[in-house]
Amino acid sequence: MVNMSDFRGILLQCVIATMVWDWPTADKPHGGRLSMPSGFNAMVRNDCKELLQTLYTYLSMPTVTHARHRVFPAKRKQTRAVHALQNDLVKRMNECLFNFNDHSEMLKARGFPAGEASRLHQYHWYLQSKFEQLRFLKYYRTPQATRSFGRVYVLVLPWIIGPYFSWVVEATGSPFGISLAAFSFLVLLGLLNTQ
Repeated sequence: MVNMSDFRGILLQCVIATMVWDWPTADKPHGGRLSMPSGFNAMVRNDCKELLQTLYTYLSMPTVTHARHRVFPAKRKQTRAVHALQNDLVKRMNECLFNFNDHSEMLKARGFPAGEASRLHQYHWYLQSKFEQLRFLKYYRTPQATRSFGRVYVLVLPWIIGPYFSWVVEATGSPFGISLAAFSFLVLLGLLNTQ
């Protein structure tokens, strides 16, 4: 969640810097923005929309990292198709980021200060970095062995420690024993869902 909000914040700052920042001209302390072509801001907006739509499509794709996607032939075919589409989406993302770089070069060609252009390129780097982090979170999930162990552990554990909770109920009374059992399994389910 934090990576997505960082991505959106950095993208918004890139768009603001590209579409709004002004710079001095030879005769005025501002007004360099007026030398940009008339369709420049629309081009930046379109590239931003393309970037967000591509990211949304990438992140909403089905997950194909389960063991069943390696074992069953039909699932392997689905995995190959999803991976091919993901590769195409990554190429589209990179093209959008190249377009953002071209925008800053267009600004520099019309007098945009080098320091501001460097900051804008740094925003582009942050944007690419956050996208790679989102890709990492989407593709590399918790390992299958850990997930399987967690599921089995949560299903087998009541049979093993059930007698202990029975003893706690006899020793301290039913409200505490039931509360302890419920709390213990809520924590375990929370850990299972977190992984």
